[in-house]
Amino acid sequence: MEVKDEAMDDPENVKTMLDIILSQNTNLKHPPQTEKEQRTSTDNRQIRLDVYAIDEDDVIYEVEAQKENTHNLPKRSRLYQGIIDSKLLPPGVVDFNLLNEVLIVLIMPFDLFGYGLYRYTFQMKCEEVPELKLDDGATRIFLNTRGKHPELVSPELIELLKYMEHSTDEISEACESKRIQEMHRRVCQIKASEKAEVKYMQTWEEKILIKQEGIAEGRLEGKLEEKQELTRKLANKFSIEQIAEMLEIDISEVENILKESQNGKLLEQNIASEKTIKKTKVKYMQSWEEKNMNKVDKCFELVYWKLSYRRKFIRTLWMIPWTIVSLIFIQIVGKNYKYTILAGIIYLVILPIQAIYNYVYDLSNCPIPDYPNCLETAQSCVHNSSF
Repeated sequence: MEVKDEAMDDPENVKTMLDIILSQNTNLKHPPQTEKEQRTSTDNRQIRLDVYAIDEDDVIYEVEAQKENTHNLPKRSRLYQGIIDSKLLPPGVVDFNLLNEVLIVLIMPFDLFGYGLYRYTFQMKCEEVPELKLDDGATRIFLNTRGKHPELVSPELIELLKYMEHSTDEISEACESKRIQEMHRRVCQIKASEKAEVKYMQTWEEKILIKQEGIAEGRLEGKLEEKQELTRKLANKFSIEQIAEMLEIDISEVENILKESQNGKLLEQNIASEKTIKKTKVKYMQSWEEKNMNKVDKCFELVYWKLSYRRKFIRTLWMIPWTIVSLIFIQIVGKNYKYTILAGIIYLVILPIQAIYNYVYDLSNCPIPDYPNCLETAQSCVHNSSF
Protein backbone atom coordinates (compact mmCIF):
# COMPACT_ATOMS: atom_id res chain seq x y z
CA MET A 1 0.00 0.00 0.00
CA GLU A 2 1.46 3.32 -1.07
CA VAL A 3 -0.47 5.93 0.93
CA LYS A 4 2.01 7.19 3.52
CA ASP A 5 1.40 7.73 7.24
CA GLU A 6 2.15 11.43 6.81
CA ALA A 7 -0.67 11.70 4.29
CA MET A 8 -3.03 10.31 6.90
CA ASP A 9 -1.91 12.95 9.41
CA ASP A 10 -4.07 15.32 7.39
CA PRO A 11 -7.60 15.33 8.87
CA GLU A 12 -9.17 16.05 5.48
CA ASN A 13 -7.57 12.98 3.93
CA VAL A 14 -8.81 10.77 6.77
CA LYS A 15 -12.28 12.31 6.56
CA THR A 16 -12.38 11.75 2.79
CA MET A 17 -11.28 8.15 3.16
CA LEU A 18 -13.88 7.39 5.86
CA ASP A 19 -16.65 9.20 3.97
CA ILE A 20 -16.04 7.11 0.84
CA ILE A 21 -15.61 3.79 2.67
CA LEU A 22 -18.67 4.24 4.90
CA SER A 23 -20.82 6.34 2.55
CA GLN A 24 -21.38 8.95 5.23
CA ASN A 25 -20.36 12.44 6.28
CA THR A 26 -17.73 12.05 9.01
CA ASN A 27 -16.91 14.99 11.29
CA LEU A 28 -13.72 14.25 13.22
CA LYS A 29 -13.60 15.40 16.81
CA HIS A 30 -9.80 15.50 17.01
CA PRO A 31 -6.94 15.28 14.51
CA PRO A 32 -6.29 11.63 13.62
CA GLN A 33 -3.32 9.83 15.13
CA THR A 34 -0.96 7.67 13.06
CA GLU A 35 1.26 4.89 14.37
CA LYS A 36 -0.64 5.01 17.67
CA GLU A 37 0.66 2.41 20.15
CA GLN A 38 -1.66 0.73 22.63
CA ARG A 39 -1.36 -2.11 25.13
CA THR A 40 -3.33 -3.22 28.19
CA SER A 41 -0.24 -3.41 30.43
CA THR A 42 3.56 -3.33 30.16
CA ASP A 43 3.61 -7.14 30.33
CA ASN A 44 1.20 -7.65 27.44
CA ARG A 45 1.64 -7.40 23.70
CA GLN A 46 1.39 -3.91 22.23
CA ILE A 47 -0.33 -3.01 18.96
CA ARG A 48 0.44 -0.15 16.58
CA LEU A 49 -2.58 1.37 14.87
CA ASP A 50 -1.97 2.89 11.41
CA VAL A 51 -4.75 5.49 11.71
CA TYR A 52 -6.79 6.14 14.86
CA ALA A 53 -9.60 8.70 14.80
CA ILE A 54 -12.77 9.63 16.67
CA ASP A 55 -15.72 11.62 15.36
CA GLU A 56 -18.12 14.05 17.03
CA ASP A 57 -20.48 11.18 17.92
CA ASP A 58 -17.58 9.48 19.76
CA VAL A 59 -17.38 6.69 17.21
CA ILE A 60 -13.85 5.31 17.05
CA TYR A 61 -12.28 4.47 13.69
CA GLU A 62 -9.16 2.35 13.27
CA VAL A 63 -7.80 1.91 9.75
CA GLU A 64 -5.02 -0.55 8.86
CA ALA A 65 -3.23 -1.01 5.53
CA GLN A 66 -1.93 -4.56 5.22
CA LYS A 67 0.55 -5.38 2.44
CA GLU A 68 0.93 -9.14 2.92
CA ASN A 69 -1.39 -11.95 3.89
CA THR A 70 -0.06 -13.13 7.25
CA HIS A 71 -2.95 -15.64 7.58
CA ASN A 72 -3.91 -14.20 10.96
CA LEU A 73 -5.78 -11.00 10.08
CA PRO A 74 -9.20 -12.03 11.45
CA LYS A 75 -7.73 -12.80 14.86
CA ARG A 76 -5.45 -9.77 14.67
CA SER A 77 -8.52 -7.60 14.19
CA ARG A 78 -10.04 -9.32 17.22
CA LEU A 79 -6.95 -8.37 19.27
CA TYR A 80 -7.20 -4.76 18.07
CA GLN A 81 -10.87 -4.71 19.02
CA GLY A 82 -10.17 -6.05 22.51
CA ILE A 83 -7.31 -3.67 23.29
CA ILE A 84 -9.23 -0.63 22.02
CA ASP A 85 -12.29 -1.63 24.09
CA SER A 86 -10.19 -2.09 27.23
CA LYS A 87 -9.19 1.60 27.11
CA LEU A 88 -12.66 3.07 26.69
CA LEU A 89 -14.14 2.88 30.21
CA PRO A 90 -12.50 4.52 33.25
CA PRO A 91 -11.85 2.26 36.29
CA GLY A 92 -14.96 1.63 38.36
CA VAL A 93 -17.46 2.36 35.57
CA VAL A 94 -19.92 -0.54 35.26
CA ASP A 95 -22.32 0.90 32.69
CA PHE A 96 -21.13 -0.91 29.58
CA ASN A 97 -23.61 1.03 27.44
CA LEU A 98 -21.08 3.86 27.66
CA LEU A 99 -18.70 1.91 25.44
CA ASN A 100 -18.00 3.73 22.18
CA GLU A 101 -18.88 2.25 18.86
CA VAL A 102 -15.70 0.92 17.27
CA LEU A 103 -15.19 0.41 13.55
CA ILE A 104 -12.04 -1.36 12.35
CA VAL A 105 -11.11 -1.20 8.65
CA LEU A 106 -8.38 -3.35 7.10
CA ILE A 107 -7.33 -2.49 3.53
CA MET A 108 -5.50 -5.25 1.62
CA PRO A 109 -4.20 -5.80 -1.94
CA PHE A 110 -5.46 -9.41 -1.84
CA ASP A 111 -8.73 -11.29 -1.33
CA LEU A 112 -8.58 -12.62 2.24
CA PHE A 113 -11.75 -14.69 2.00
CA GLY A 114 -11.74 -15.72 -1.65
CA TYR A 115 -15.21 -14.56 -2.70
CA GLY A 116 -14.01 -11.86 -5.08
CA LEU A 117 -15.68 -9.02 -3.16
CA TYR A 118 -14.33 -5.53 -2.69
CA ARG A 119 -15.83 -5.28 0.78
CA TYR A 120 -16.51 -7.77 3.61
CA THR A 121 -18.41 -6.38 6.61
CA PHE A 122 -18.69 -8.34 9.87
CA GLN A 123 -21.03 -7.73 12.78
CA MET A 124 -22.26 -10.09 15.50
CA LYS A 125 -25.45 -11.91 14.52
CA CYS A 126 -27.52 -14.77 15.90
CA GLU A 127 -27.05 -18.05 14.02
CA GLU A 128 -30.55 -19.27 14.87
CA VAL A 129 -32.22 -15.94 13.96
CA PRO A 130 -30.11 -14.42 11.11
CA GLU A 131 -31.96 -11.10 11.14
CA LEU A 132 -31.22 -10.65 14.89
CA LYS A 133 -28.12 -8.47 15.45
CA LEU A 134 -26.24 -8.38 18.73
CA ASP A 135 -25.86 -4.59 18.44
CA ASP A 136 -22.68 -4.47 20.51
CA GLY A 137 -21.30 -1.52 18.58
CA ALA A 138 -18.39 -3.43 17.04
CA THR A 139 -17.89 -3.58 13.27
CA ARG A 140 -14.98 -4.94 11.26
CA ILE A 141 -14.58 -4.25 7.54
CA PHE A 142 -12.06 -5.97 5.26
CA LEU A 143 -11.46 -4.15 1.95
CA ASN A 144 -9.95 -5.92 -1.05
CA THR A 145 -8.35 -3.59 -3.60
CA ARG A 146 -8.61 -6.30 -6.26
CA GLY A 147 -12.27 -7.23 -6.05
CA LYS A 148 -14.29 -8.55 -9.00
CA HIS A 149 -17.87 -7.47 -8.22
CA PRO A 150 -18.13 -3.71 -8.81
CA GLU A 151 -21.92 -3.88 -8.78
CA LEU A 152 -21.88 -4.45 -4.99
CA VAL A 153 -20.02 -1.24 -4.02
CA SER A 154 -19.83 2.37 -5.16
CA PRO A 155 -17.54 3.29 -8.08
CA GLU A 156 -15.87 5.88 -5.85
CA LEU A 157 -14.87 3.18 -3.33
CA ILE A 158 -13.28 1.15 -6.14
CA GLU A 159 -11.33 4.22 -7.27
CA LEU A 160 -10.21 4.89 -3.68
CA LEU A 161 -8.97 1.33 -3.25
CA LYS A 162 -7.03 1.47 -6.52
CA TYR A 163 -5.55 4.81 -5.54
CA MET A 164 -4.52 3.55 -2.10
CA GLU A 165 -2.71 0.63 -3.72
CA HIS A 166 -0.95 2.85 -6.30
CA SER A 167 -0.90 6.51 -5.29
CA THR A 168 0.37 7.83 -8.64
CA ASP A 169 -0.53 10.79 -10.81
CA GLU A 170 -1.83 8.44 -13.52
CA ILE A 171 -4.23 6.65 -11.17
CA SER A 172 -5.41 9.97 -9.71
CA GLU A 173 -6.09 11.46 -13.15
CA ALA A 174 -8.05 8.36 -14.14
CA CYS A 175 -10.35 8.78 -11.13
CA GLU A 176 -13.65 10.53 -11.71
CA SER A 177 -13.99 11.31 -8.01
CA LYS A 178 -13.13 14.92 -7.22
CA ARG A 179 -12.54 13.98 -3.60
CA ILE A 180 -9.84 11.47 -4.54
CA GLN A 181 -8.18 14.00 -6.84
CA GLU A 182 -8.18 16.54 -4.01
CA MET A 183 -6.75 13.91 -1.69
CA HIS A 184 -3.96 13.25 -4.17
CA ARG A 185 -3.20 16.96 -4.38
CA ARG A 186 -2.79 17.16 -0.61
CA VAL A 187 -0.64 14.02 -0.63
CA CYS A 188 1.63 15.56 -3.24
CA GLN A 189 1.93 18.74 -1.20
CA ILE A 190 2.94 16.75 1.85
CA LYS A 191 5.50 14.74 -0.08
CA ALA A 192 6.96 17.92 -1.57
CA SER A 193 7.14 19.64 1.77
CA GLU A 194 10.65 20.10 3.08
CA LYS A 195 9.36 19.54 6.57
CA ALA A 196 7.85 16.22 5.56
CA GLU A 197 11.11 15.12 3.95
CA VAL A 198 12.94 15.77 7.22
CA LYS A 199 10.22 13.89 9.05
CA TYR A 200 10.53 10.96 6.62
CA MET A 201 14.26 10.74 7.33
CA GLN A 202 13.79 11.05 11.09
CA THR A 203 11.09 8.41 11.06
CA TRP A 204 13.23 6.07 8.97
CA GLU A 205 16.23 6.55 11.26
CA GLU A 206 14.08 6.13 14.36
CA LYS A 207 12.61 2.89 13.05
CA ILE A 208 16.09 1.50 12.33
CA LEU A 209 17.34 2.55 15.78
CA ILE A 210 14.24 1.18 17.51
CA LYS A 211 14.67 -2.13 15.73
CA GLN A 212 18.38 -2.33 16.64
CA GLU A 213 17.77 -1.26 20.24
CA GLY A 214 14.88 -3.69 20.49
CA ILE A 215 17.11 -6.57 19.39
CA ALA A 216 19.88 -5.56 21.82
CA GLU A 217 17.50 -5.01 24.73
CA GLY A 218 15.76 -8.25 23.92
CA ARG A 219 19.02 -10.14 24.32
CA LEU A 220 20.10 -8.23 27.41
CA GLU A 221 16.81 -7.84 29.28
CA GLY A 222 15.11 -11.14 28.69
CA LYS A 223 13.06 -10.62 25.54
CA LEU A 224 14.68 -13.79 24.31
CA GLU A 225 12.56 -15.59 26.92
CA GLU A 226 9.44 -14.18 25.26
CA LYS A 227 10.63 -15.47 21.88
CA GLN A 228 11.45 -18.83 23.41
CA GLU A 229 8.04 -19.13 25.05
CA LEU A 230 6.25 -18.15 21.83
CA THR A 231 8.43 -20.53 19.80
CA ARG A 232 7.69 -23.41 22.18
CA LYS A 233 3.95 -22.79 21.88
CA LEU A 234 4.09 -22.61 18.10
CA ALA A 235 6.32 -25.68 17.79
CA ASN A 236 3.39 -27.99 18.51
CA LYS A 237 1.36 -26.69 15.57
CA PHE A 238 3.74 -25.27 12.97
CA SER A 239 6.96 -26.21 11.23
CA ILE A 240 10.27 -24.47 11.89
CA GLU A 241 9.99 -22.58 8.60
CA GLN A 242 6.48 -21.33 9.44
CA ILE A 243 7.58 -20.20 12.91
CA ALA A 244 10.56 -18.33 11.45
CA GLU A 245 8.27 -16.55 8.99
CA MET A 246 5.69 -15.61 11.63
CA LEU A 247 8.28 -14.30 14.11
CA GLU A 248 10.41 -12.72 11.36
CA ILE A 249 13.60 -14.48 12.51
CA ASP A 250 16.06 -16.86 10.87
CA ILE A 251 15.40 -20.60 10.76
CA SER A 252 18.71 -21.19 12.55
CA GLU A 253 17.57 -18.97 15.42
CA VAL A 254 14.35 -20.97 15.76
CA GLU A 255 16.36 -24.21 15.83
CA ASN A 256 18.70 -22.78 18.49
CA ILE A 257 15.75 -21.66 20.63
CA LEU A 258 14.13 -25.09 20.45
CA LYS A 259 17.46 -26.76 21.24
CA GLU A 260 18.09 -24.42 24.20
CA SER A 261 14.53 -25.00 25.38
CA GLN A 262 15.04 -28.76 25.35
CA ASN A 263 18.36 -28.45 27.19
CA GLY A 264 16.74 -26.12 29.70
CA LYS A 265 14.00 -28.65 30.41
CA LEU A 266 16.59 -31.39 31.01
CA LEU A 267 18.54 -29.07 33.33
CA GLU A 268 15.39 -28.22 35.28
CA GLN A 269 14.56 -31.90 35.63
CA ASN A 270 18.07 -32.68 36.89
CA ILE A 271 17.95 -29.84 39.41
CA ALA A 272 14.51 -30.94 40.62
CA SER A 273 15.76 -34.53 40.96
CA GLU A 274 18.80 -33.43 42.96
CA LYS A 275 16.65 -31.33 45.28
CA THR A 276 14.31 -34.28 45.84
CA ILE A 277 17.24 -36.56 46.70
CA LYS A 278 18.72 -34.01 49.10
CA LYS A 279 15.38 -33.49 50.85
CA THR A 280 14.88 -37.25 51.14
CA LYS A 281 18.38 -37.72 52.54
CA VAL A 282 17.78 -35.06 55.18
CA LYS A 283 14.44 -36.61 56.07
CA TYR A 284 16.00 -40.07 56.30
CA MET A 285 18.85 -38.81 58.49
CA GLN A 286 16.36 -37.17 60.84
CA SER A 287 14.32 -40.37 60.97
CA TRP A 288 17.49 -42.38 61.60
CA GLU A 289 18.56 -40.13 64.46
CA GLU A 290 15.07 -40.22 66.03
CA LYS A 291 15.09 -44.01 65.77
CA ASN A 292 18.45 -44.29 67.52
CA MET A 293 17.39 -41.84 70.23
CA ASN A 294 14.76 -44.40 71.39
CA LYS A 295 17.34 -47.19 71.73
CA VAL A 296 19.15 -48.14 74.97
CA ASP A 297 22.87 -47.49 74.68
CA LYS A 298 23.80 -47.55 78.40
CA CYS A 299 22.68 -49.57 81.42
CA PHE A 300 21.34 -53.10 81.33
CA GLU A 301 18.64 -54.11 78.85
CA LEU A 302 17.50 -57.71 78.54
CA VAL A 303 15.46 -57.29 75.32
CA TYR A 304 17.88 -57.44 72.40
CA TRP A 305 15.69 -55.40 69.97
CA LYS A 306 15.65 -52.37 72.29
CA LEU A 307 19.42 -52.00 72.20
CA SER A 308 21.22 -49.43 70.11
CA TYR A 309 23.29 -50.60 67.15
CA ARG A 310 26.47 -50.20 69.18
CA ARG A 311 25.12 -52.37 72.00
CA LYS A 312 23.75 -54.94 69.49
CA PHE A 313 27.18 -55.12 67.86
CA ILE A 314 28.87 -55.63 71.23
CA ARG A 315 26.36 -58.31 72.27
CA THR A 316 26.83 -60.05 68.92
CA LEU A 317 30.59 -60.14 69.48
CA TRP A 318 30.10 -61.55 72.98
CA MET A 319 27.82 -64.26 71.60
CA ILE A 320 30.67 -65.77 69.55
CA PRO A 321 32.80 -66.94 72.55
CA TRP A 322 29.64 -67.86 74.50
CA THR A 323 28.55 -69.97 71.55
CA ILE A 324 31.87 -71.85 71.57
CA VAL A 325 31.73 -72.34 75.35
CA SER A 326 28.13 -73.58 75.20
CA LEU A 327 28.97 -76.08 72.46
CA ILE A 328 31.83 -77.47 74.56
CA PHE A 329 29.52 -77.67 77.60
CA ILE A 330 26.83 -79.51 75.59
CA GLN A 331 29.42 -81.98 74.32
CA ILE A 332 30.76 -82.68 77.86
CA VAL A 333 27.36 -83.04 79.50
CA GLY A 334 25.53 -84.78 76.68
CA LYS A 335 28.48 -86.89 75.54
CA ASN A 336 26.75 -87.08 72.20
CA TYR A 337 27.93 -85.37 69.04
CA LYS A 338 24.37 -85.24 67.72
CA TYR A 339 23.32 -82.66 70.34
CA THR A 340 26.50 -80.67 69.79
CA ILE A 341 26.01 -80.61 66.01
CA LEU A 342 22.32 -79.69 66.38
CA ALA A 343 23.17 -76.79 68.73
CA GLY A 344 25.92 -75.64 66.36
CA ILE A 345 23.52 -75.62 63.42
CA ILE A 346 21.01 -73.55 65.43
CA TYR A 347 23.71 -71.03 66.34
CA LEU A 348 24.93 -70.84 62.74
CA VAL A 349 21.40 -70.09 61.56
CA ILE A 350 20.59 -67.50 64.26
CA LEU A 351 23.80 -65.48 63.91
CA PRO A 352 23.51 -64.81 60.12
CA ILE A 353 19.81 -63.98 60.48
CA GLN A 354 20.63 -61.48 63.21
CA ALA A 355 23.47 -59.96 61.20
CA ILE A 356 21.38 -59.74 58.03
CA TYR A 357 18.51 -58.06 59.84
CA ASN A 358 20.66 -55.51 61.70
CA TYR A 359 23.34 -54.60 59.18
CA VAL A 360 21.89 -55.35 55.75
CA TYR A 361 18.08 -55.22 55.73
CA ASP A 362 17.67 -52.27 58.09
CA LEU A 363 20.28 -50.19 56.22
CA SER A 364 19.01 -51.07 52.77
CA ASN A 365 15.35 -50.36 53.64
CA CYS A 366 15.85 -46.77 52.55
CA PRO A 367 13.45 -44.47 50.61
CA ILE A 368 16.24 -42.60 48.80
CA PRO A 369 16.36 -43.45 45.06
CA ASP A 370 20.20 -43.34 45.06
CA TYR A 371 20.72 -46.52 47.09
CA PRO A 372 24.56 -46.58 47.23
CA ASN A 373 24.65 -43.01 48.56
CA CYS A 374 21.81 -43.82 50.92
CA LEU A 375 23.64 -46.85 52.33
CA GLU A 376 26.85 -44.86 52.62
CA THR A 377 25.01 -42.03 54.40
CA ALA A 378 23.30 -44.40 56.80
CA GLN A 379 26.49 -46.28 57.59
CA SER A 380 28.26 -42.98 58.19
CA CYS A 381 25.43 -41.96 60.51
CA VAL A 382 25.74 -45.23 62.45
CA HIS A 383 29.50 -44.89 62.64
CA ASN A 384 29.40 -41.30 63.86
CA SER A 385 26.50 -41.49 66.32
CA SER A 386 26.25 -45.10 67.55
CA PHE A 387 29.63 -46.82 67.75
